[in-house]
Amino acid sequence: MEMCAETLAAALARVNLLLLRRLNRQLRAHGASFSQVKILKYIDYRNGLGRASDIAEIFDLTPRSVTELIDGLEREGLIARAPDAHDRRVKRLMLTEAGRGALAATEPLRCAVIAEVFGCLSVSETSAMQAMFDKVLDRLGGH
Repeated sequence: MEMCAETLAAALARVNLLLLRRLNRQLRAHGASFSQVKILKYIDYRNGLGRASDIAEIFDLTPRSVTELIDGLEREGLIARAPDAHDRRVKRLMLTEAGRGALAATEPLRCAVIAEVFGCLSVSETSAMQAMFDKVLDRLGGH
């Protein structure tokens, strides 16, 4: 049976959906959603240089959704907003100690879920899949 690109794209979308659902279930059991964790990871990665507009663009979210998410993280004491040194209209986002703690607590769980899901693949299958994803990402300009 020959597989068309449409079938492959649908399978990839299904894998992504089910992986995100599993991550959400596991992380919520420990007090965080995958959306919160990915935003915390991004803010940590940017180390005080991230802005809400960056998050909206990178994660393809509406500004309103990002504002609500950031407001919630700030209410929970996981992030703080600070004025930009060069543009007072801009607020920079940074993790608080509680945010670093939440990330440290959820990161092993996130990694374990991903390892469990992809653990059904051999090393050669994982390498081949990575090479294929890299090729598609190049086509999409996402590399």
